Amino acid sequence: MLEAVEGVLCLLEVLEVMRCALLCMPEAVEGVRYVLKVLKVVFYVFDVLEGVRCVLLCMLDAVEGVLSLLKVLEVIHVGS
Repeated sequence: MLEAVEGVLCLLEVLEVMRCALLCMPEAVEGVRYVLKVLKVVFYVFDVLEGVRCVLLCMLDAVEGVLSLLKVLEVIHVGS
């Protein structure tokens, strides 16, 4: 009889743990949603940084072009 009562108490404890786990699931899902929103912002920042990188590379190309033009003008000036 005592073993049966202990078994029922154990079952009740298991059911209580399951109930708590089920009650925590909506909070866990909300946490996952929050993480997904944060990742979306992080990816947006990466896109912005990629754009900045492209602008800087274009500026470097422009500066190199100006330097080449200055060299050409110097050669023309020295030659005349």
